[in-house]
Amino acid sequence: MLARFVLLTVFSVVGVSQREWNLVKEEPPLKVYTRLKEGSPYLETKVVGKAKADIGAILAVMQDPDNFTAFMPNCIESSKMVMKGDTCQIHRVLIDAPWPVLDREGFYEFNYNYIPDSNQVFVNFKALTEAYKKTSKDHVMVTDARGHLKLVQLPDNEISVEYVIYANPGGRIPYWLSNMSVVDLPLGTINGAFHRSKLPQYQGKEFSFLE
Repeated sequence: MLARFVLLTVFSVVGVSQREWNLVKEEPPLKVYTRLKEGSPYLETKVVGKAKADIGAILAVMQDPDNFTAFMPNCIESSKMVMKGDTCQIHRVLIDAPWPVLDREGFYEFNYNYIPDSNQVFVNFKALTEAYKKTSKDHVMVTDARGHLKLVQLPDNEISVEYVIYANPGGRIPYWLSNMSVVDLPLGTINGAFHRSKLPQYQGKEFSFLE
């Protein structure tokens, strides 16, 4: 009876710890955390940190999906599908998957909001499940993905970033194989966006929601 109680307690603690954010990688100035998404075998990822950057330039990179392939790891195709001003956009993204896994295709809606009291931009995104269909039988459609990007402009042209993403890749890919990529892809995306935001074409951009 005592052994059963101890065993149940151990599994309970393990379950709780898996649902808490666990630091899994540091690549200054960024840190990556993961946790099990409630009700799912797939991991949710959070990237946090600070860097010298301008919010407007970062947003300009985010709203240039035709060039996602230039900085987003494993992204082999990307394009803008719908643009509702600069506060809502729909992008198509195709992610290269290692053989024999099929490439993952998704259509994502991004909504941009500015919170003036905290000088914060909050970007919500989610996969769309009904309005769009995969463009090839050799792709698997991602239908369950969502997250957010929080940017806060700090003094001395520094930005605080929090990027949270969860994605169920769909298809028959084992969850343990999918979970192997949940660290480097989000980390590479944020690092790539920071570096790309330094390019001249992203400077001096204006957005209606920042006025």
